[in-house]
Amino acid sequence: KNNTDVPAPKPKDVYVAGYEGNSNFRDGQAIYWKNGEKVNLPTTANSFSEGTSIFVTDDAVYVAGQDIRDGAVYWKNGTKITLGDANLSSIASGIFVSGNDVYVSGRTRESVSSSYNIACYWKNGVKVTLGIADNNSGAEEILVNGNDVYVAGYQQGIGAFSGYWKNGVPVNLNTNQYEAIVSSLFMSGNDVYAAGQTYANGLEKACYWKNGILVSLHDETLNNYSETTDLYVKDNVVYAAGIETDLTTFVSAPVYWANGIKKYLPLPANSIGYANSIFVSDNVVYVAGFTSDSVSGIRKAILWKNSERIELPHSPSYGNATSIFIK
Repeated sequence: KNNTDVPAPKPKDVYVAGYEGNSNFRDGQAIYWKNGEKVNLPTTANSFSEGTSIFVTDDAVYVAGQDIRDGAVYWKNGTKITLGDANLSSIASGIFVSGNDVYVSGRTRESVSSSYNIACYWKNGVKVTLGIADNNSGAEEILVNGNDVYVAGYQQGIGAFSGYWKNGVPVNLNTNQYEAIVSSLFMSGNDVYAAGQTYANGLEKACYWKNGILVSLHDETLNNYSETTDLYVKDNVVYAAGIETDLTTFVSAPVYWANGIKKYLPLPANSIGYANSIFVSDNVVYVAGFTSDSVSGIRKAILWKNSERIELPHSPSYGNATSIFIK
């Protein structure tokens, strides 16, 4: 049989959001990379900007983040859309597109005189407040499933919890013995997964929750602390990205877990690293993050592809890859 006329499967595109800048952190430039090629996102002159989350549809690339002079923003195919108010210290932390609707999670202050950050999300530019006034709260990742909107985050003070809001109602993932931070959400079928860490005896311990049930990823045999930054579920395997920090040397190592089995991601000599985001496609595990040289302090945006370390191009001093999406 002649198969020469069968079209080869279209290779998937790898999108990574992040930012670059110099070592003083004052001139950050929001960027994303498509298959390793850098794309600058337009920002206000002499401003700090960053891309915090990326989502790709058939016809558009969406990147959420902030422009210090504008506050919370997102970019659609390179066009900047302002959501928040720079005077209210607003920032966008997550983005999800469902049909024609664009959902962006983040936080803002309610007024210039307020000292509290309030968790919120914007649906098509209209703000929906999640947090309680006069108490700090924050929103991290957002996802939408049908008519349900899930937002990872926390509330301090009155109604304190760590977990997520489902349609504005808090779902607390704390237990009586732990404090907790929840940084990421993922849905697989009807199962809700949340990534983060618990605090016990002053120690961070990487974990995730499946439908509210805590699953520890922390290695109790090591003198370290650990945290989980992101997760992805594929074919009943739970992949989680994060870091492990040695409490003797305080060296941080980027790692990921697959069903609880830990894998260290390669680092250059005399470096530390951080894994921010994970995505699994065609049996390849992609992790985005950064490595930092312990001597020079130069920080490089990194994409690990099945543990191969790929440096993403950016300005010489500083880069960070915060979010990954494969389409």
